[in-house]
Amino acid sequence: MNTTWSKRMSKNKPKYKKINNSYFKNFCSIFNTLLSIDTDNVLSNMQEASLDDNNKKKQFYLYDGKLLNMDAVKLDDMTEPFLQYMKKERSLNYFEQPHAVDAMCVDRDNEWFFIEFKNCPIYKVTSEGQKYNSEVLSSIRQKMFGSLWLLFTLDSFAHKGLFGDDITEYARKHFTYIVVVSRDKNPDEFRRIHECIGNRYTPLYFSKYVGYYFKDVYLLTEKEFASFIKNFKN
Repeated sequence: MNTTWSKRMSKNKPKYKKINNSYFKNFCSIFNTLLSIDTDNVLSNMQEASLDDNNKKKQFYLYDGKLLNMDAVKLDDMTEPFLQYMKKERSLNYFEQPHAVDAMCVDRDNEWFFIEFKNCPIYKVTSEGQKYNSEVLSSIRQKMFGSLWLLFTLDSFAHKGLFGDDITEYARKHFTYIVVVSRDKNPDEFRRIHECIGNRYTPLYFSKYVGYYFKDVYLLTEKEFASFIKNFKN
């Protein structure tokens, strides 16, 4: 094969980052010991997690992962097995399935990341002008708190002790919530992201959660999300 062509093919070959640190592995083991889910079925990737479930006509991934992809737990996929566990093992027949984010991961510095993908506008046009899409923001908040509760409950039931004695303080020090939105459907947010240092834009409607429930909360588009994966300390 021509050397130049070989280098070009190697450069364009998709890269995949596996997360092998003990923090992530210890958390993933909970699903095996508590919910009897094989490790292979716990692990997914960021591309799969970004699948738009609301698009019934065709499969659409907000993050295509063609050049760079990474391990992740599709936390929302774990809520159904958890529901069955609560009913069968805890005899809570009226327990409701919790809401959770699309993806989560933990880096080697013990920083935890909740990631929610939204292939829709954050704003909507009304007769009174442009306003925040209340349904979208409500969904983001619901998954925010549902995910925290789910992780802390799983840890408690599995007796892992991953989060110490004060779980809320632990979240404020180690948990970050990232919402990944479509660049094409949110041009104003895309512009604001690139006006911020490090492309970390925290909209006003997220700022109240910073330092109260989470270490950080910010918005990215699928374009900046590739940089997040690239810089992730796996």
